[in-house]
Amino acid sequence: MEVAAEVASGAAETVPFVQVTNLARTLRHLQDVHRIFVVGAAGEADVGLFQADLTGPLALVMGAEGEGMRRLTRETCDQLVRLPMAGH
Repeated sequence: MEVAAEVASGAAETVPFVQVTNLARTLRHLQDVHRIFVVGAAGEADVGLFQADLTGPLALVMGAEGEGMRRLTRETCDQLVRLPMAGH
């Protein structure tokens, strides 16, 4: 967590960060109980981040760099979006 906070350029103090034991179960709880729309960032998604409707309560799920999200996490998302990448 310390390394992540170091490279977050101050965002770690303003964006809520939650660590859970079972991510897919937690995402389903957010969807079912709290009606939160779950959006996952995936390079192969058909919809770009700026084309997606991100209004209303939502959770943004990002996978590990290079590896992405695990299969069950990806399947639990309501929508996948592609993040724009600058450069190579």
